[in-house]
Amino acid sequence: MAAQSISISTDASVLVVDDTPMVLTMMSSLLLGAGIRHVVTANCIQSALDKLPLLDKCPFNAVFLDRYLGQECGHEVLKVIVARYKASVPVIMLTKEDAANKIIESINLGARDYIVKPFNEETVITKLEQVLGVELNKRL
Repeated sequence: MAAQSISISTDASVLVVDDTPMVLTMMSSLLLGAGIRHVVTANCIQSALDKLPLLDKCPFNAVFLDRYLGQECGHEVLKVIVARYKASVPVIMLTKEDAANKIIESINLGARDYIVKPFNEETVITKLEQVLGVELNKRL
């Protein structure tokens, strides 16, 4: 099925969870530039879990989730999202872990896709378009 060419900029929301401030800043800038209206960031598991109730009020269209958040594992957040929201909130893992068994583990736990760091901006936008089924504004 071909991606629809629609404007998603009016209501799209994305949660980005990463423990690296530079990644949070870069992802926010990239997503806002692509037409995502609301980008919410979290830098640890507790912050991410605290922001999940926003899903009940203003659902996130997608979540980018780092596998490793300091000494914690992002899979804890992934498990909560999958248990609470099933497949309605696609999660894209965003991590430097590139071992096949780790990727498969994340997918088996419910992640929709997986991006290995370092990544380029086009990859992020392409993966997001794929899970949303739309074309975003590209200003790369």
